Amino acid sequence: MLWRYMDLAKLMSLLESRTLHFSRYDQFLDLSEGLLSKPTLESYRQSIGFKNDAKLFQDFERWINKLGRKYAYASCWNAGPHERAVLWSNYGSTIAIQTTVEQFKKCFEDAPDREPVMLAHLRYGDLSVLNMEKDNVWRPVTYKDIRYEDEHEVRAIYIDDRYRRESSTETPKAPRSTPKAVFAAIDPNVLIEQVVVAPGTSPWVLKLVKKICVRYGIDAPVAASHLMHRG
Repeated sequence: MLWRYMDLAKLMSLLESRTLHFSRYDQFLDLSEGLLSKPTLESYRQSIGFKNDAKLFQDFERWINKLGRKYAYASCWNAGPHERAVLWSNYGSTIAIQTTVEQFKKCFEDAPDREPVMLAHLRYGDLSVLNMEKDNVWRPVTYKDIRYEDEHEVRAIYIDDRYRRESSTETPKAPRSTPKAVFAAIDPNVLIEQVVVAPGTSPWVLKLVKKICVRYGIDAPVAASHLMHRG
């Protein structure tokens, strides 16, 4: 199962616009998001192309790090069979959308303006010692610091293809201005398997969320958190 914890305003925005919000990587609180780890950079520096050309390496480092920060966008979800009390607390959310990996993929496939979105289970590690795989320049956007491992994060990742026109293999250029967020069209009824209302929420909020979902034609059930029923 995948879970997206959010406030009521974000749920209404998703239902009203029929889009999913993607944040640019440099908008996340973790400043290492989208960057190569130091050991990975050193591995690149020792390669034949850069070992004896410090200026070329500096250009490459600036280019590839800005690539992951300025052209990559993500919608962040949490994987797990059940809702998690710590995530309710961490995100201060009112509701959570529950879905499956299959539904998540299908909601993009069935959208009228299909976006090139990929789904990635993040890999966690100590970025001070971790040597990332170097099979493609976007590998850093699938890694996260080990301190966030308990989030079990899964991300839908969108790459702004303007980087192809604004980059050069001969002379890497700094990315130009890109929007801080993008929105991908989705079908909410395909995406949402269930809407769960946070533990400790007043009964009137549960009734309100149910009315909102009916108003927007959402077929999925709306339920109170199972954590409410624990004695």
